[in-house]
Amino acid sequence: MSEETQFYAEDLVKFGSADSRLLLRLLRYLRPYWKMAVLAAVLLLANTALMIAIPVVLQRFVDQVLVPRDAGRLWDFTVLVLSLVTAQAVSSAFQSYLFAWLGQRVMYDIRRDLFSRVIHLPVSYFDKNPVGRLVTRVTNDIGSLNELFAGGFIQLINDVFLIAFILLTMLFLEWRLGLLILGLFAVLAGIIWYYSGKIRGVLRESKRLIARINAFLNENITGMKIIQLFGREGERDKMFREVVGRYTDTQYGLLSLQSYFLPVSTFFAGCVGALIFWYGGGQVLAGFTTIGTLAAFQTYSQMLYFPVRTFTDKYNVLLLAFASAERIFTLMDETPEPEPKTGETVPLAPGKRGEIVFDRVAFGYRSDIQALREISFRIAPGERVAVVGATGAGKTTLVSLLTRFYDYQGGSIRLDGRDIREIPRGEIRSRVGVVQQDVFLFSGTLLENLFLPGEWSPDERRRKAEEIFEALECTEFLKKLPKGLDTELAERGGNLSAGERQLVAFARLLCFDPEVVILDEATANIDSTTERLLQRATARLTRGRTSLLIAHRLSTILGCDRILVLHHGKLAEEGTHEELLAKGGIYAKLYTLQFQQQAV
Repeated sequence: MSEETQFYAEDLVKFGSADSRLLLRLLRYLRPYWKMAVLAAVLLLANTALMIAIPVVLQRFVDQVLVPRDAGRLWDFTVLVLSLVTAQAVSSAFQSYLFAWLGQRVMYDIRRDLFSRVIHLPVSYFDKNPVGRLVTRVTNDIGSLNELFAGGFIQLINDVFLIAFILLTMLFLEWRLGLLILGLFAVLAGIIWYYSGKIRGVLRESKRLIARINAFLNENITGMKIIQLFGREGERDKMFREVVGRYTDTQYGLLSLQSYFLPVSTFFAGCVGALIFWYGGGQVLAGFTTIGTLAAFQTYSQMLYFPVRTFTDKYNVLLLAFASAERIFTLMDETPEPEPKTGETVPLAPGKRGEIVFDRVAFGYRSDIQALREISFRIAPGERVAVVGATGAGKTTLVSLLTRFYDYQGGSIRLDGRDIREIPRGEIRSRVGVVQQDVFLFSGTLLENLFLPGEWSPDERRRKAEEIFEALECTEFLKKLPKGLDTELAERGGNLSAGERQLVAFARLLCFDPEVVILDEATANIDSTTERLLQRATARLTRGRTSLLIAHRLSTILGCDRILVLHHGKLAEEGTHEELLAKGGIYAKLYTLQFQQQAV
């Protein structure tokens, strides 16, 4: 597989070099704060005007005080310069604060919008995009924008206005000399434009590679036990060196291109100074201009050198921010989970029912391979139904379709008589609760991981949680924890056993009191003692609810009303435990094989 074909979706940016579109999209985030933005812009113009005024005062001072030796006006010019400098310092301070404040507000809004989009993306998107790449979007790329808005953006705007005002003032003071300097500046601008295109490509490649590095790190740190168990440390280290090596090469290329800017700007400043001495001095000797004007031009040339030099640095920051903005907005433009249109939305009827109907359902994760084919069955309200089958038969796919993590491609799935594609996802997931085999717990307290409704007071939440654990006959579990419900859980619940994590998942499900309960191999990875505890909890959890038990251990489904047997994506058999054993088909073989293994 070629390097290019290994790119993930967010590596392929959509904007190309449309910098104006990116800038406009970024500036839209200033809309809620337009009054502060206008005030900051006014202060910026005032600050630039005050800086431009100081050399003009110098021109007047030379021509009106020093040349005619008029000592009586020394104090007037001294007060004027002090006033200008003070006003410029005050306006600069307020302007810097306002721009920094605006930058932080914009960063907050972008982070909020980006995370909001991520949590509403379909599950299929996360199947194709590693976590490390998404983390890079929310951290590194947002950080690049933060550097632009917090510091670089202010300086860049200052540089643009200052350069423009200096050139205009030079043209006003002495248009012939001003035109020559403007010509030199046009040459410099062309050089900057040429190299910026090359830098833009290198920055985009750099962003792509840092995303790959983060994805690689996330995957390997998460799977460190497997790497060490199978002795793959050397191989993974070699792979990491290759990825980092490519990133380092791009950084060398970037540094090589950026190294041209400083000598170019220095050479430009020298050319401007030499031009002022040669041409401007000749104009003074010929009587076409004054010594004060020449002094003002020399001051402006020094003022021009600094923004030109910093402009190149901040322009690099701008290019880096655009490369990040491309990737951020590409992620923001991903299509979220589709919901039915308002006119098509059909809410479920109130009250507890829980009827589930699969009618000739077909689905495939890929267009060329079907995971489910013509699946049809009905589960009555309150009925307990088990789903069994070999690995890859399609058991977990049933759960994904019923909870609308994926939408089926053929047939229909109905919940209480309504097609689930016409029901908002939030409503489906509030009525269909799932406990998965691999329980995910977040860092925080046990109580926080129960996701109790937010409208309850803290005391009500605690009381409800205790009632739920008591109903599940798991109070001994709470007593063993150091701080009970306030016990801090490690990442992914690492300080709990697999069985304890399952108990927490059961309790979390009961908090929402769903009509339909799905247990997706919830007792597959625990010991027999914990399994008996979970079986009692399962009986409590499924009591009076429509229940779908996807089981690996057939011993956990003997009390079910009915059993569905999936085989190669089809519903191969259906019936009670006794009926299926008497039939002597796939279920009977699975049952016999499993109990023979237990006997051995």
